[in-house]
Amino acid sequence: MSRKVTTVIAILCAVTGCAPDGPGAITEPEVGTRWMGVGAGTYFSCGVTTTGVPACWGFYSAAPGQGGDFALTGVPVPVPGTISLRSVSVGGGVACGLDEGGRAYCWGREHFGELGNGGSTNDSTRVPVPVQGGLTFASIDVGYSHVCAVTRAGVGYCWGENGGGALGNGTRGPGTQRGVPSRVVGELTFKSITAGTTQTCGVTAEGVGYCWGGGFGSAGISAPDSTSCRQGATCFFSTPQRISAEPRFASISAGNGFTCGVAIGGVGYCWGGLFEFDPSQRTGVLGSGSTSGSLVPVPVAGGLKFATIETGTRAACGLTPEGAAYCWGGNSSAELGIGGTDERPHPTPEAVRGGLQFQQLSLGEASCGVTRDENLFCWGTTYGGLLGNGETRGGVRAVPTRVADLPGR
Repeated sequence: MSRKVTTVIAILCAVTGCAPDGPGAITEPEVGTRWMGVGAGTYFSCGVTTTGVPACWGFYSAAPGQGGDFALTGVPVPVPGTISLRSVSVGGGVACGLDEGGRAYCWGREHFGELGNGGSTNDSTRVPVPVQGGLTFASIDVGYSHVCAVTRAGVGYCWGENGGGALGNGTRGPGTQRGVPSRVVGELTFKSITAGTTQTCGVTAEGVGYCWGGGFGSAGISAPDSTSCRQGATCFFSTPQRISAEPRFASISAGNGFTCGVAIGGVGYCWGGLFEFDPSQRTGVLGSGSTSGSLVPVPVAGGLKFATIETGTRAACGLTPEGAAYCWGGNSSAELGIGGTDERPHPTPEAVRGGLQFQQLSLGEASCGVTRDENLFCWGTTYGGLLGNGETRGGVRAVPTRVADLPGR
């Protein structure tokens, strides 16, 4: 091996970490901040440490340059206040989390009542505020501009933007947003609900999938007027609709104009992605081996079995039962973590570099994951501090890069 090659490998290992058995394998540190959850958003991301401390990084507001009490931070900064959380989810401008008692708190900059504290537009707070209503939840998920949660009894509630019916309360259109939790109609008992950009989906206790809202076929409902569905114009639903031609689901994740789920048994399915008006968005987000979209669920190619699938802005990633991560879709900002960046579609699952074993993934503009050893890694664009590694200018990290430790933790 030449001295030049040895030097290059040494540099790569210094940046990304290499195991003794060769370059490319990432070694996890034995000391440092330990994490139990992460939520990757559009402009900022947040994590929760194993001791319940929430911390965020990136453009800590709804959009770059909006000012107020928010600022750019390239490394995790503890969220003000004294609450201890067990989970966190981040969307367009708002983050929400649950404490040990199932009480919901939200923070960030809202435009449609996403904070859930009775406000409606342009309210902002860096200090988590309790969601009104006195409800306790088993899970919570933040979409781009709406939030949904499931009580311990399986009742679904949503709040925030509702132009396309994403709240599932039987209304949609201008002026129908809600600043406090609004119950999802239909008397369904959910084990989980996921909020996307303009769609929401849920899985019942029996594994039946339902979606509402929609756009670009992301609700998985085969409608008679397929032309309008493909243009994303009229295929919106204000109440839960059973997903067409679906299997029984273990989980579902709603993304940006597309949705994916894992069937009981581990087979991955995706639907939506009908971006006929803009071919540049046809990046293979369904993972079916094709860049075409679909009104109904289609299997993810490759024969892999998944424990979970998470969706983001332009990509999706799945975790196998062994903790290996595979991603598909767009890779213009290295969000697939496959060691490079390009403009071509990636319509089939590809292994994330580094050989890490993850327990959780989350996708937004960048991709992040918590490993089984409780380390936190992100990959994709470094713009705006989204990776939490100290970088804030434009660039990419095409392999998982460890998020910086919290001071003193």
